[in-house]
Order: sequence, then structure tokens, then C-alpha cells
Amino acid sequence: MKNFKPVFISANRGDKGLERIAPRSIQRMMEKYAKAYGKPGMTVHKLRHSFATRNYDEHRDLLWLQEQLGHSDPKTTGLYAHILKDRKTEKVENM
Repeated sequence: MKNFKPVFISANRGDKGLERIAPRSIQRMMEKYAKAYGKPGMTVHKLRHSFATRNYDEHRDLLWLQEQLGHSDPKTTGLYAHILKDRKTEKVENM
């Protein structure tokens, strides 16, 4: 992931310039704001999963999604296609 430009950066560190925020720092911020907004169960993982599921549902582009999520194996990204298929099957069965 070091090849990608950082989305979250920390304050200027003098000679080092701007640095990436550590993953654990992002998790802590997520926990803090999720709790403040009444969603204490929300995690970075759930947010990422929700983004991926919704994005695939709207665009049906697994290759783009694979790139965005940083998956090296397309089978990993294919999980989102199976989730939506299972949801549709469940909805049809409940009709």
C-alpha cells in the first residue's frame, strides 16, 4: 500500500514532511466518532465492507473495486458479488 498516495496524513514532521497516519490511529478516530454519533458498533472494517458492497451493487465493476480495495486476488473481491446474490435469493424466497 506504500505505492499509493495517502488519504489520511498527519501533521508536518519537520525534516520528514507529511507522513501517513498509522492504521491504528484511524481505527481510534473511527471508534471515537462512531460512539459520539450513537453507532458504537461501527468499525473501519464495517465501513470498508459497506462501501464495497454498495459500490458493487451500483456499478457491477469487480475489477475497479478490486483495485480500490487493494485486493491481489479477484476471488477476494468476488465475495461482494456473492453477498448480493445471496440477498436477492433471500428476498425472492421471502416473497
